Amino acid sequence: MDELIEIVAQQLDWPAEGLSEHSSPVDTANWDSLATLRIAMALEVMHGVAFSTDELLKFNSIGAIRALLEAKLECR
Repeated sequence: MDELIEIVAQQLDWPAEGLSEHSSPVDTANWDSLATLRIAMALEVMHGVAFSTDELLKFNSIGAIRALLEAKLECR
């Protein structure tokens, strides 16, 4: 299973098999603003990156999170 999906699943307490690149707070139970912060903190610790408040507002799907994370990792 994909590492990012596993992290999101863990933070949402949701089965990874039920998530995809298109999963979002709109259609995924347990994904609220606090869950978004937990997802961001897990990624920050795991990858040594930091997300700004503006970037957190763009955490509107797993695909969007992946794009932001990949951009951060490319800049390192």
